[in-house]
Amino acid sequence: VLDLAKNDNMELAGSILFANDAYAVANSKGLALYSPSSFVYAKLLADIEKNSGFSSFLSRKKDSLNLDRVFNDARKKCSGLKTPQTMPLGKYKVLLEPHAVCDLLEWLGYIGLGAKSIFEKNSFLYEKFGKQIMSKEVSIYDDAVEDGAFTIPFDFEGTAKGRVNLISNGVGVDVVYDTYYGNIFNKDSSGCAISYDSSEGPMPLNLSMASGSTSFEDMLSSLDKGIYISRFHYINGLLEPRVALMTGLTRDGTFFVENGKIKFPIKNLRFTQSIVEAFSNIISISKEKSLIGDPFQSISTCYVPALLIDNFTFTGISS
Repeated sequence: VLDLAKNDNMELAGSILFANDAYAVANSKGLALYSPSSFVYAKLLADIEKNSGFSSFLSRKKDSLNLDRVFNDARKKCSGLKTPQTMPLGKYKVLLEPHAVCDLLEWLGYIGLGAKSIFEKNSFLYEKFGKQIMSKEVSIYDDAVEDGAFTIPFDFEGTAKGRVNLISNGVGVDVVYDTYYGNIFNKDSSGCAISYDSSEGPMPLNLSMASGSTSFEDMLSSLDKGIYISRFHYINGLLEPRVALMTGLTRDGTFFVENGKIKFPIKNLRFTQSIVEAFSNIISISKEKSLIGDPFQSISTCYVPALLIDNFTFTGISS
């Protein structure tokens, strides 16, 4: 890896963590739960002049890390490329890697998939249960015990976690609950209580999206003209939570694609887009899924595919 980076005049920054962790909940009523586990997490940022590429890997299986794959994924986004060009603003087809999908999905969870957002009438699901709000291809759920997910068997109240269907075939189904909001809505806790010092209410910390039937390579080759997005630099999802209107900047690998081929890197773009609307414009979903998260920052993770979306709106260019 270091020899290849040197040959490309590439700068690398990153970390690899092999860790054992433990999760425990106890209270004065005799509840005492303990769950030991392990994980491996690697992240790598590669940079050549004005082009950067990012890749990461997360798994509960400590022997599953393929560092060459992580390096090659970051390298291909910055090696042998031209100076980033400026693209006209407007609506484009976009191919979102799992990192970018996770960024959007986490914000959807934060603003609208917890019971507190329904109680406060701020959620994009408010008064929308049982209605078609996204593409029929979209199913979103919270599941900490799904094979391949970042398993955490119980929440901060000690309630066992399971699968909670949130959006099924584009139809709003449910949100997640803790004990407090479960009592308000006459629902059982769904095992999604967060720490007692938080005022955010229950949150889906293990969001997942159902996979599709198309390989990522076929999704790219089918893109006649559009933009490839590796991940987002930041997102503000609080513009209009009732329609999930968000804004943010691309980062570490944004490319113009024509006739199924990456043509050149482009300057980072700002999007302003309703994600409910975007998830109504799904063209295809990859059959591969990736576990995305950063244990240094949060226990929240996503297990998601890549997405090809039509009519995604860009409103600014990063300087």
